[in-house]
Amino acid sequence: YTRDVDMIGRFGGEEFIAILPNTNKEGAFKFAEKIRQIVKNTKFMYKNTRINVTISAGVASRSETNSNDETLKLADERLYEAKRNGRDRVYAEKWKVENEKWKMESEKLNVFEYLNKKPLFYKEINIQRMPKAYNLIKNHINIPPVIHIIGTNGKGSTGRFLAHTLLKRGYTVGHYTSPHILKFNERIWINGKNISDEKLEIIHQKLQKLLPTEVSYSLSYFEYTTLLAALAFEGLDFVIIEAGLGGEFDATNVFDK
Repeated sequence: YTRDVDMIGRFGGEEFIAILPNTNKEGAFKFAEKIRQIVKNTKFMYKNTRINVTISAGVASRSETNSNDETLKLADERLYEAKRNGRDRVYAEKWKVENEKWKMESEKLNVFEYLNKKPLFYKEINIQRMPKAYNLIKNHINIPPVIHIIGTNGKGSTGRFLAHTLLKRGYTVGHYTSPHILKFNERIWINGKNISDEKLEIIHQKLQKLLPTEVSYSLSYFEYTTLLAALAFEGLDFVIIEAGLGGEFDATNVFDK
């Protein structure tokens, strides 16, 4: 299994890199999957006791990125995604079995059921996840001028005051706020009313068609909701968007302001 392969061992960290110069991504995935199966089926002993040993892998191709460093980083991201989702698996672009399982499940879920399956928090923060997702769909949606409200306290009140002021002056306006108090729909306010369940479901289905399944799968609750709001606000004169946690890498920072 080492023919035409350079192995760089980081045995203290229980990780290694396999660079395969004479294969494509599908071949690399098959290589990683075969290694996973061999390790899983090998008998490992410790102090006369058999122990279970598994291996996870992330597969990336140079053609997916702009540099060798980015390729290694992408492979790392997929490796840690595999670890987060139970270990003993190989993740490539489509996340294989996990991705197909998620796709089949998500097709049966309405927007509220779909969101409730998403985690609110992650052990590891991926600051590239939201920008990459937005870049995939931004040419397919028309975002109105954005007024971005940040800060520690008072964002909701300030945003709603401003939204009502614009509405009274004859503009159409949307307001994205969080968290909701009684119902999720409160987060997306359009021309004086919370978004309806029906419209929310329509834009959810549209977003599902725009995003690759593995990208939709990876987004957090807040990130996915932010993209729902972007679709809901198409065609308005102004949009008021409140930051979530705030900071340079907040999900709401993907929009031009």
